[in-house]
Amino acid sequence: VRNVGSLGLDIFFTFTVASFTEFPADTLLTVTLDRFGRRWLACSSMVLSGIFSLLATIAPIGVYSASLAIMGRFFVNIAYNIGLQYAAEILPTVVRAQGVAFIHIMGYVASIIAPFVVYLSNVSPMLPLIILGLLGIAGGLLSLLLPETLDHDLPQTLSDGEEFGRGQSI
Repeated sequence: VRNVGSLGLDIFFTFTVASFTEFPADTLLTVTLDRFGRRWLACSSMVLSGIFSLLATIAPIGVYSASLAIMGRFFVNIAYNIGLQYAAEILPTVVRAQGVAFIHIMGYVASIIAPFVVYLSNVSPMLPLIILGLLGIAGGLLSLLLPETLDHDLPQTLSDGEEFGRGQSI
């Protein structure tokens, strides 16, 4: 969102088009989340966001790089909403409020760090998208380490949380 000014198009137009990715992303997620589960959708959406961000760095500045970056934003929107759902399901009931609050605090920390990542475009115009792309791919692959919550009894106690996901394979 903060990097739309470096994509080579009008900042207001690009921001508006990027914002319109929210509704289709949420609609697609609503239709697919209970069919395919959380883990593989989180992985694929994060990895795809990273791939599109990296592709935007090698595409010509303008419509092509902006389109690829906006596709990356589309998949980030999906991954973000999966993360919200995942957090509510994977954390045991007794620590859910504290866990979700911690996740929100880390989101605020990321919002504070984001302008510094965008500022790296002064070093190289491609650097912010490279960082976002690599983080997206790494985050997607790390999500494979989380247990699947679809069609499983969710943890209620801390001991349930410790045992949750044991025996699940990738």
